[in-house]
Amino acid sequence: MEIVDLEPTTLAAVRTSTSQGMVAHDIRAALDQVWAVIRSGRAATAGHNVAVYHGGFGDVEFGVQVAEAFEPVGDVRPATSPSGSAAHEVHFGPYGELGTAHSRLREWAQQHGLSDVVVEVYGDWTEDESELRTDLFHLLRSP
Repeated sequence: MEIVDLEPTTLAAVRTSTSQGMVAHDIRAALDQVWAVIRSGRAATAGHNVAVYHGGFGDVEFGVQVAEAFEPVGDVRPATSPSGSAAHEVHFGPYGELGTAHSRLREWAQQHGLSDVVVEVYGDWTEDESELRTDLFHLLRSP
């Protein structure tokens, strides 16, 4: 775990709500919409898939880092990812195990002014789940 300065990035994202039991389904559905916009040429990818949790499952953005803002297409809108000081940890392994990594970060960050904003940046896909990389960022409250 380390403290980093999380830089903002432009996203093509669907903003929605979900629940812990539905997040895997809902992120796939949202990313299918985003990737359809990218494949159509209306937005240009510049990175990875991203999930932004604004205070929990009730307000989330599922998207892809893109090169620049674009005209909205249906539910897919340009957005800017959160920025600022964040507790950062890299998780290697199945997405279903992300909760454990988040718990470690929350425990540490609660002593240092944890905010309610969480960003997950998903690395490149691999069939070997043990090699799946997810960068977790829990933003810290400004002093």
